[in-house]
Amino acid sequence: EDVLSEVEGCGRAPCEAECRPQDCVWEDWGDWSACDKCGGERKRFRHITKEASCGGSLCKALSTEETSNCTRQCHDPVYCMWGEWKEWSACSATCGEGAEKVRVRQLELTAAASTPLLEEFDISAGVDEALLQDSVNSLEEHTRNLRTRRLQSLYVAFASGGVALLCGLLVAILAARFGSSRRGRGAFERLPLDSLE
Repeated sequence: EDVLSEVEGCGRAPCEAECRPQDCVWEDWGDWSACDKCGGERKRFRHITKEASCGGSLCKALSTEETSNCTRQCHDPVYCMWGEWKEWSACSATCGEGAEKVRVRQLELTAAASTPLLEEFDISAGVDEALLQDSVNSLEEHTRNLRTRRLQSLYVAFASGGVALLCGLLVAILAARFGSSRRGRGAFERLPLDSLE
C-alpha cells in the first residue's frame, strides 16, 4: 500500500508492421573496367541496393568486386567514353532530412573512336566552328612536334652515351700501352754500359 508505482503488462496485440527478416540485395554487376596492362586483369563492381534488416542475411564484403583476365589484344587502339547512367539507388532513409539517392556511371573503353570533340560542344553558343577546328588542329600538331622532339632527345642522349663510352675505352687503352712501353724503356736505361759488352 505504500507503493510509489506499479507495473502491468499491456499492448500485447501484434504490431501492424511486423519485423520480417529481409536479406541484403545486390544491384547488377557494373561494366568491366579497363585492363591494368596488356594481358593483365580487369575488374567490375556492384553495390548494395538494400541492406539486410530484421536478422536477414548480410551481403559479404568480398562480393563487391570481381576480377577477370583481359580479353583485348595488346596495342590495339582504345578510346574512352562515358557509359550510360545506372538506375537511381533506393533512398537512404524513408523520412527525415538528409536522405539521398545515388546513381553512377563509369568511364568505358571502346575499340571505336568516340564522338568527335566538336560534337561535344554547343557550337550555336557563338563560337566560330572554323576557329575551334583550327585550335584543335594546332593542338594536335603541337603534340606531334613534342613527341618528335622527345624521340630526338632520346636518340641524342643514347648516341652521346655511346661516344663517351668509346672515348673512355680509347683513353684506357692508350694509357695502358703508353705505360707499358715506358716501363720497358726505363729498364734498358738503368743497365750499366759495361754489362752490355
